[in-house]
Parts: sequence; C-alpha cells; structure tokens
Amino acid sequence: MPSTLTDTEIANLALSKLGPGGGYVVDLSTDDTVAGEALRRVYPAIRDEVLEAHGWGFATKRADLAADTTAPSWGYDARYALPSDCLKILALQSPTASFVQAYAEEDGFILTDEPAPLYIRYLARVTNPGKFSASFIAALAARLADEVCEVITKSTTRRQALQVEYRAKLIMARKFDNLGRASQPPPDGRWNDSRWSG
Repeated sequence: MPSTLTDTEIANLALSKLGPGGGYVVDLSTDDTVAGEALRRVYPAIRDEVLEAHGWGFATKRADLAADTTAPSWGYDARYALPSDCLKILALQSPTASFVQAYAEEDGFILTDEPAPLYIRYLARVTNPGKFSASFIAALAARLADEVCEVITKSTTRRQALQVEYRAKLIMARKFDNLGRASQPPPDGRWNDSRWSG
C-alpha cells in the first residue's frame, strides 16, 4: 500500500532512531541544522542504495526499447538506450529470446546481438515517497539513521546497533514485498530443457 509520508517525515523517522539528541528537521530541502544538512547530503544516494537492494514491486517497470541508430563499434550488433530512471536491469527479452543472457551494460546503453524491440523489466529510481511501501520506509529510515549517526551523535556504538536494525528491517521488507507477487517462471534455456527432457 502506498505511503502518505514525505521525504521530511522519513528523515524525521530516521532522526528519531538516534535518541533524544537526534534532532528534528522542519523541511528536508531547506533545514540548515546539523541534522538537516547531514540528511540532505545523503538522502538521494541512500534512497537509491536501498532501492537497489531488492527488486521492489513499487519500483519495477517495463519498457519496449528501440535500437539506437548507432551500433557499437565492435562486439555486439545493436545497442539500446536504458530508460533514464533505470537503476538496475532485472530481465531482458527479445522477439527471438524469452530470456536474454548475452548483453553488456555500458555508458547508459544495453549492448546485445538481439533484434529490436528489446523488452526490459527494470528497477526504477523512485523519488516520490508516496509510492514507497511501509516496510521499505522502515528500512530506508534505519539506513539513513545509520549513515548520519556518527555525525549527529558521535556514537559508534549506536551506529553498530542501527546497522543491525537496518539489516533486520531490510530482510522483513523483502519478505513483505515478495508476498504480493507471483513467482516468475524459470527462463527458457539449456538447463530447463535438460531438466524436463530427462
């Protein structure tokens, strides 16, 4: 279920994990306190890091990619521009292959010998916190708290506890996210063919 929290509220959730000296931010985009500046510096990178940690349902997208007019200079027959919000490729298909394995990701392009269109399922950079799940927010807040803990509290002991909390929250968030999705069928290929052909 989508969240109603803002980036500022997520930042304050992170600060609440630091204890009484954690502070509070009024607006993450403008707050000039130590806590506000520390969180503003790390928030986009940490958000993307936690997004990349799992194939979140709310961040998964699909697209049909046309071949670029410029082919790679060598090694592959075609290249396809990655979507601008792509953080990680989850799966590729083409008109001739239900599971593309032979490809390279270079400089914002997918290089492959597969013909167009190339079908991509990918993990997107989601910047709207209204799309985050509650369990993702719990993991993100724990990771943010871990990242700014020493700057704000000067406590390495507290940071170690937050790292443990983040790992636990991430495991739980992955489990909750997987509950809402059907399992993916195994890809076509030699392993599958040999398994079923005896």
